[in-house]
Amino acid sequence: MNYITEINNFYTWLIENPIPANAQALWHRLMSYCNTFCWKDDFSLANKRLIDDLSLSEKTGRQELDRLRNILIQKNRISYKKGKGNQAGFYTVIPFASENTPQFVTQYGHNTDTNHDTTRIQSEVQSVPLDKLNKTKLNNRDSATTFKKPTVEEVAKYIAEKKYNVDAERFVNFYESKGWIVGKSKMKNWKASVASWNITEKSTQNIQTKQLTPNSREPVKNIPPEDDYLLTRRRKTPTFGEKQANLLVGQ
Repeated sequence: MNYITEINNFYTWLIENPIPANAQALWHRLMSYCNTFCWKDDFSLANKRLIDDLSLSEKTGRQELDRLRNILIQKNRISYKKGKGNQAGFYTVIPFASENTPQFVTQYGHNTDTNHDTTRIQSEVQSVPLDKLNKTKLNNRDSATTFKKPTVEEVAKYIAEKKYNVDAERFVNFYESKGWIVGKSKMKNWKASVASWNITEKSTQNIQTKQLTPNSREPVKNIPPEDDYLLTRRRKTPTFGEKQANLLVGQ
């Protein structure tokens, strides 16, 4: 039983089978409980629960519930079996799908009528673009993950275009020996790796250049920086005689 289908069919059925609003409300409550009980063939409900659900009067609620229930029974929308003693009665919601009434195809694609061709045609029309879309996604994924090893000539041409300082043959031989593996994964973009090599080459050259070029901040005298610092400190610190002379001048 399909919940939405039954509701649609119920309102179609009401066109030729009008019933009071409270009877409609009772049918909706019973459908809700049937759905809660996983569409059991029959389920038990206490009269007090239904009276409260429908907000019926405390004095006349039981009589009104019996009247509304009989309307649904006469219209063949439910069946009811009274419980033994103080036990709750058992309800069965009669589905529209078992009757020869107009049915609908819901927005979820469930077929609810005898006209199966409509649903079949709709599913076929919808499946064609979906299949093409899925194939396109798979092709794009394969093309994005497929790696083609470059030749020395291709690497050299790319290096010349970018004006990189990288040895193309050394680059190809290095990754060829590693199976074109970067870290633990297969290489995806060799051009990015060439750019990374170029950055490394520049850094290495800068370090070597700094080591060969003398430091412009070194003192002209052949004195290590530490000794030069100590010499400056000594010049600023007065001797014992200078201290005595300063005291006499101060007097």
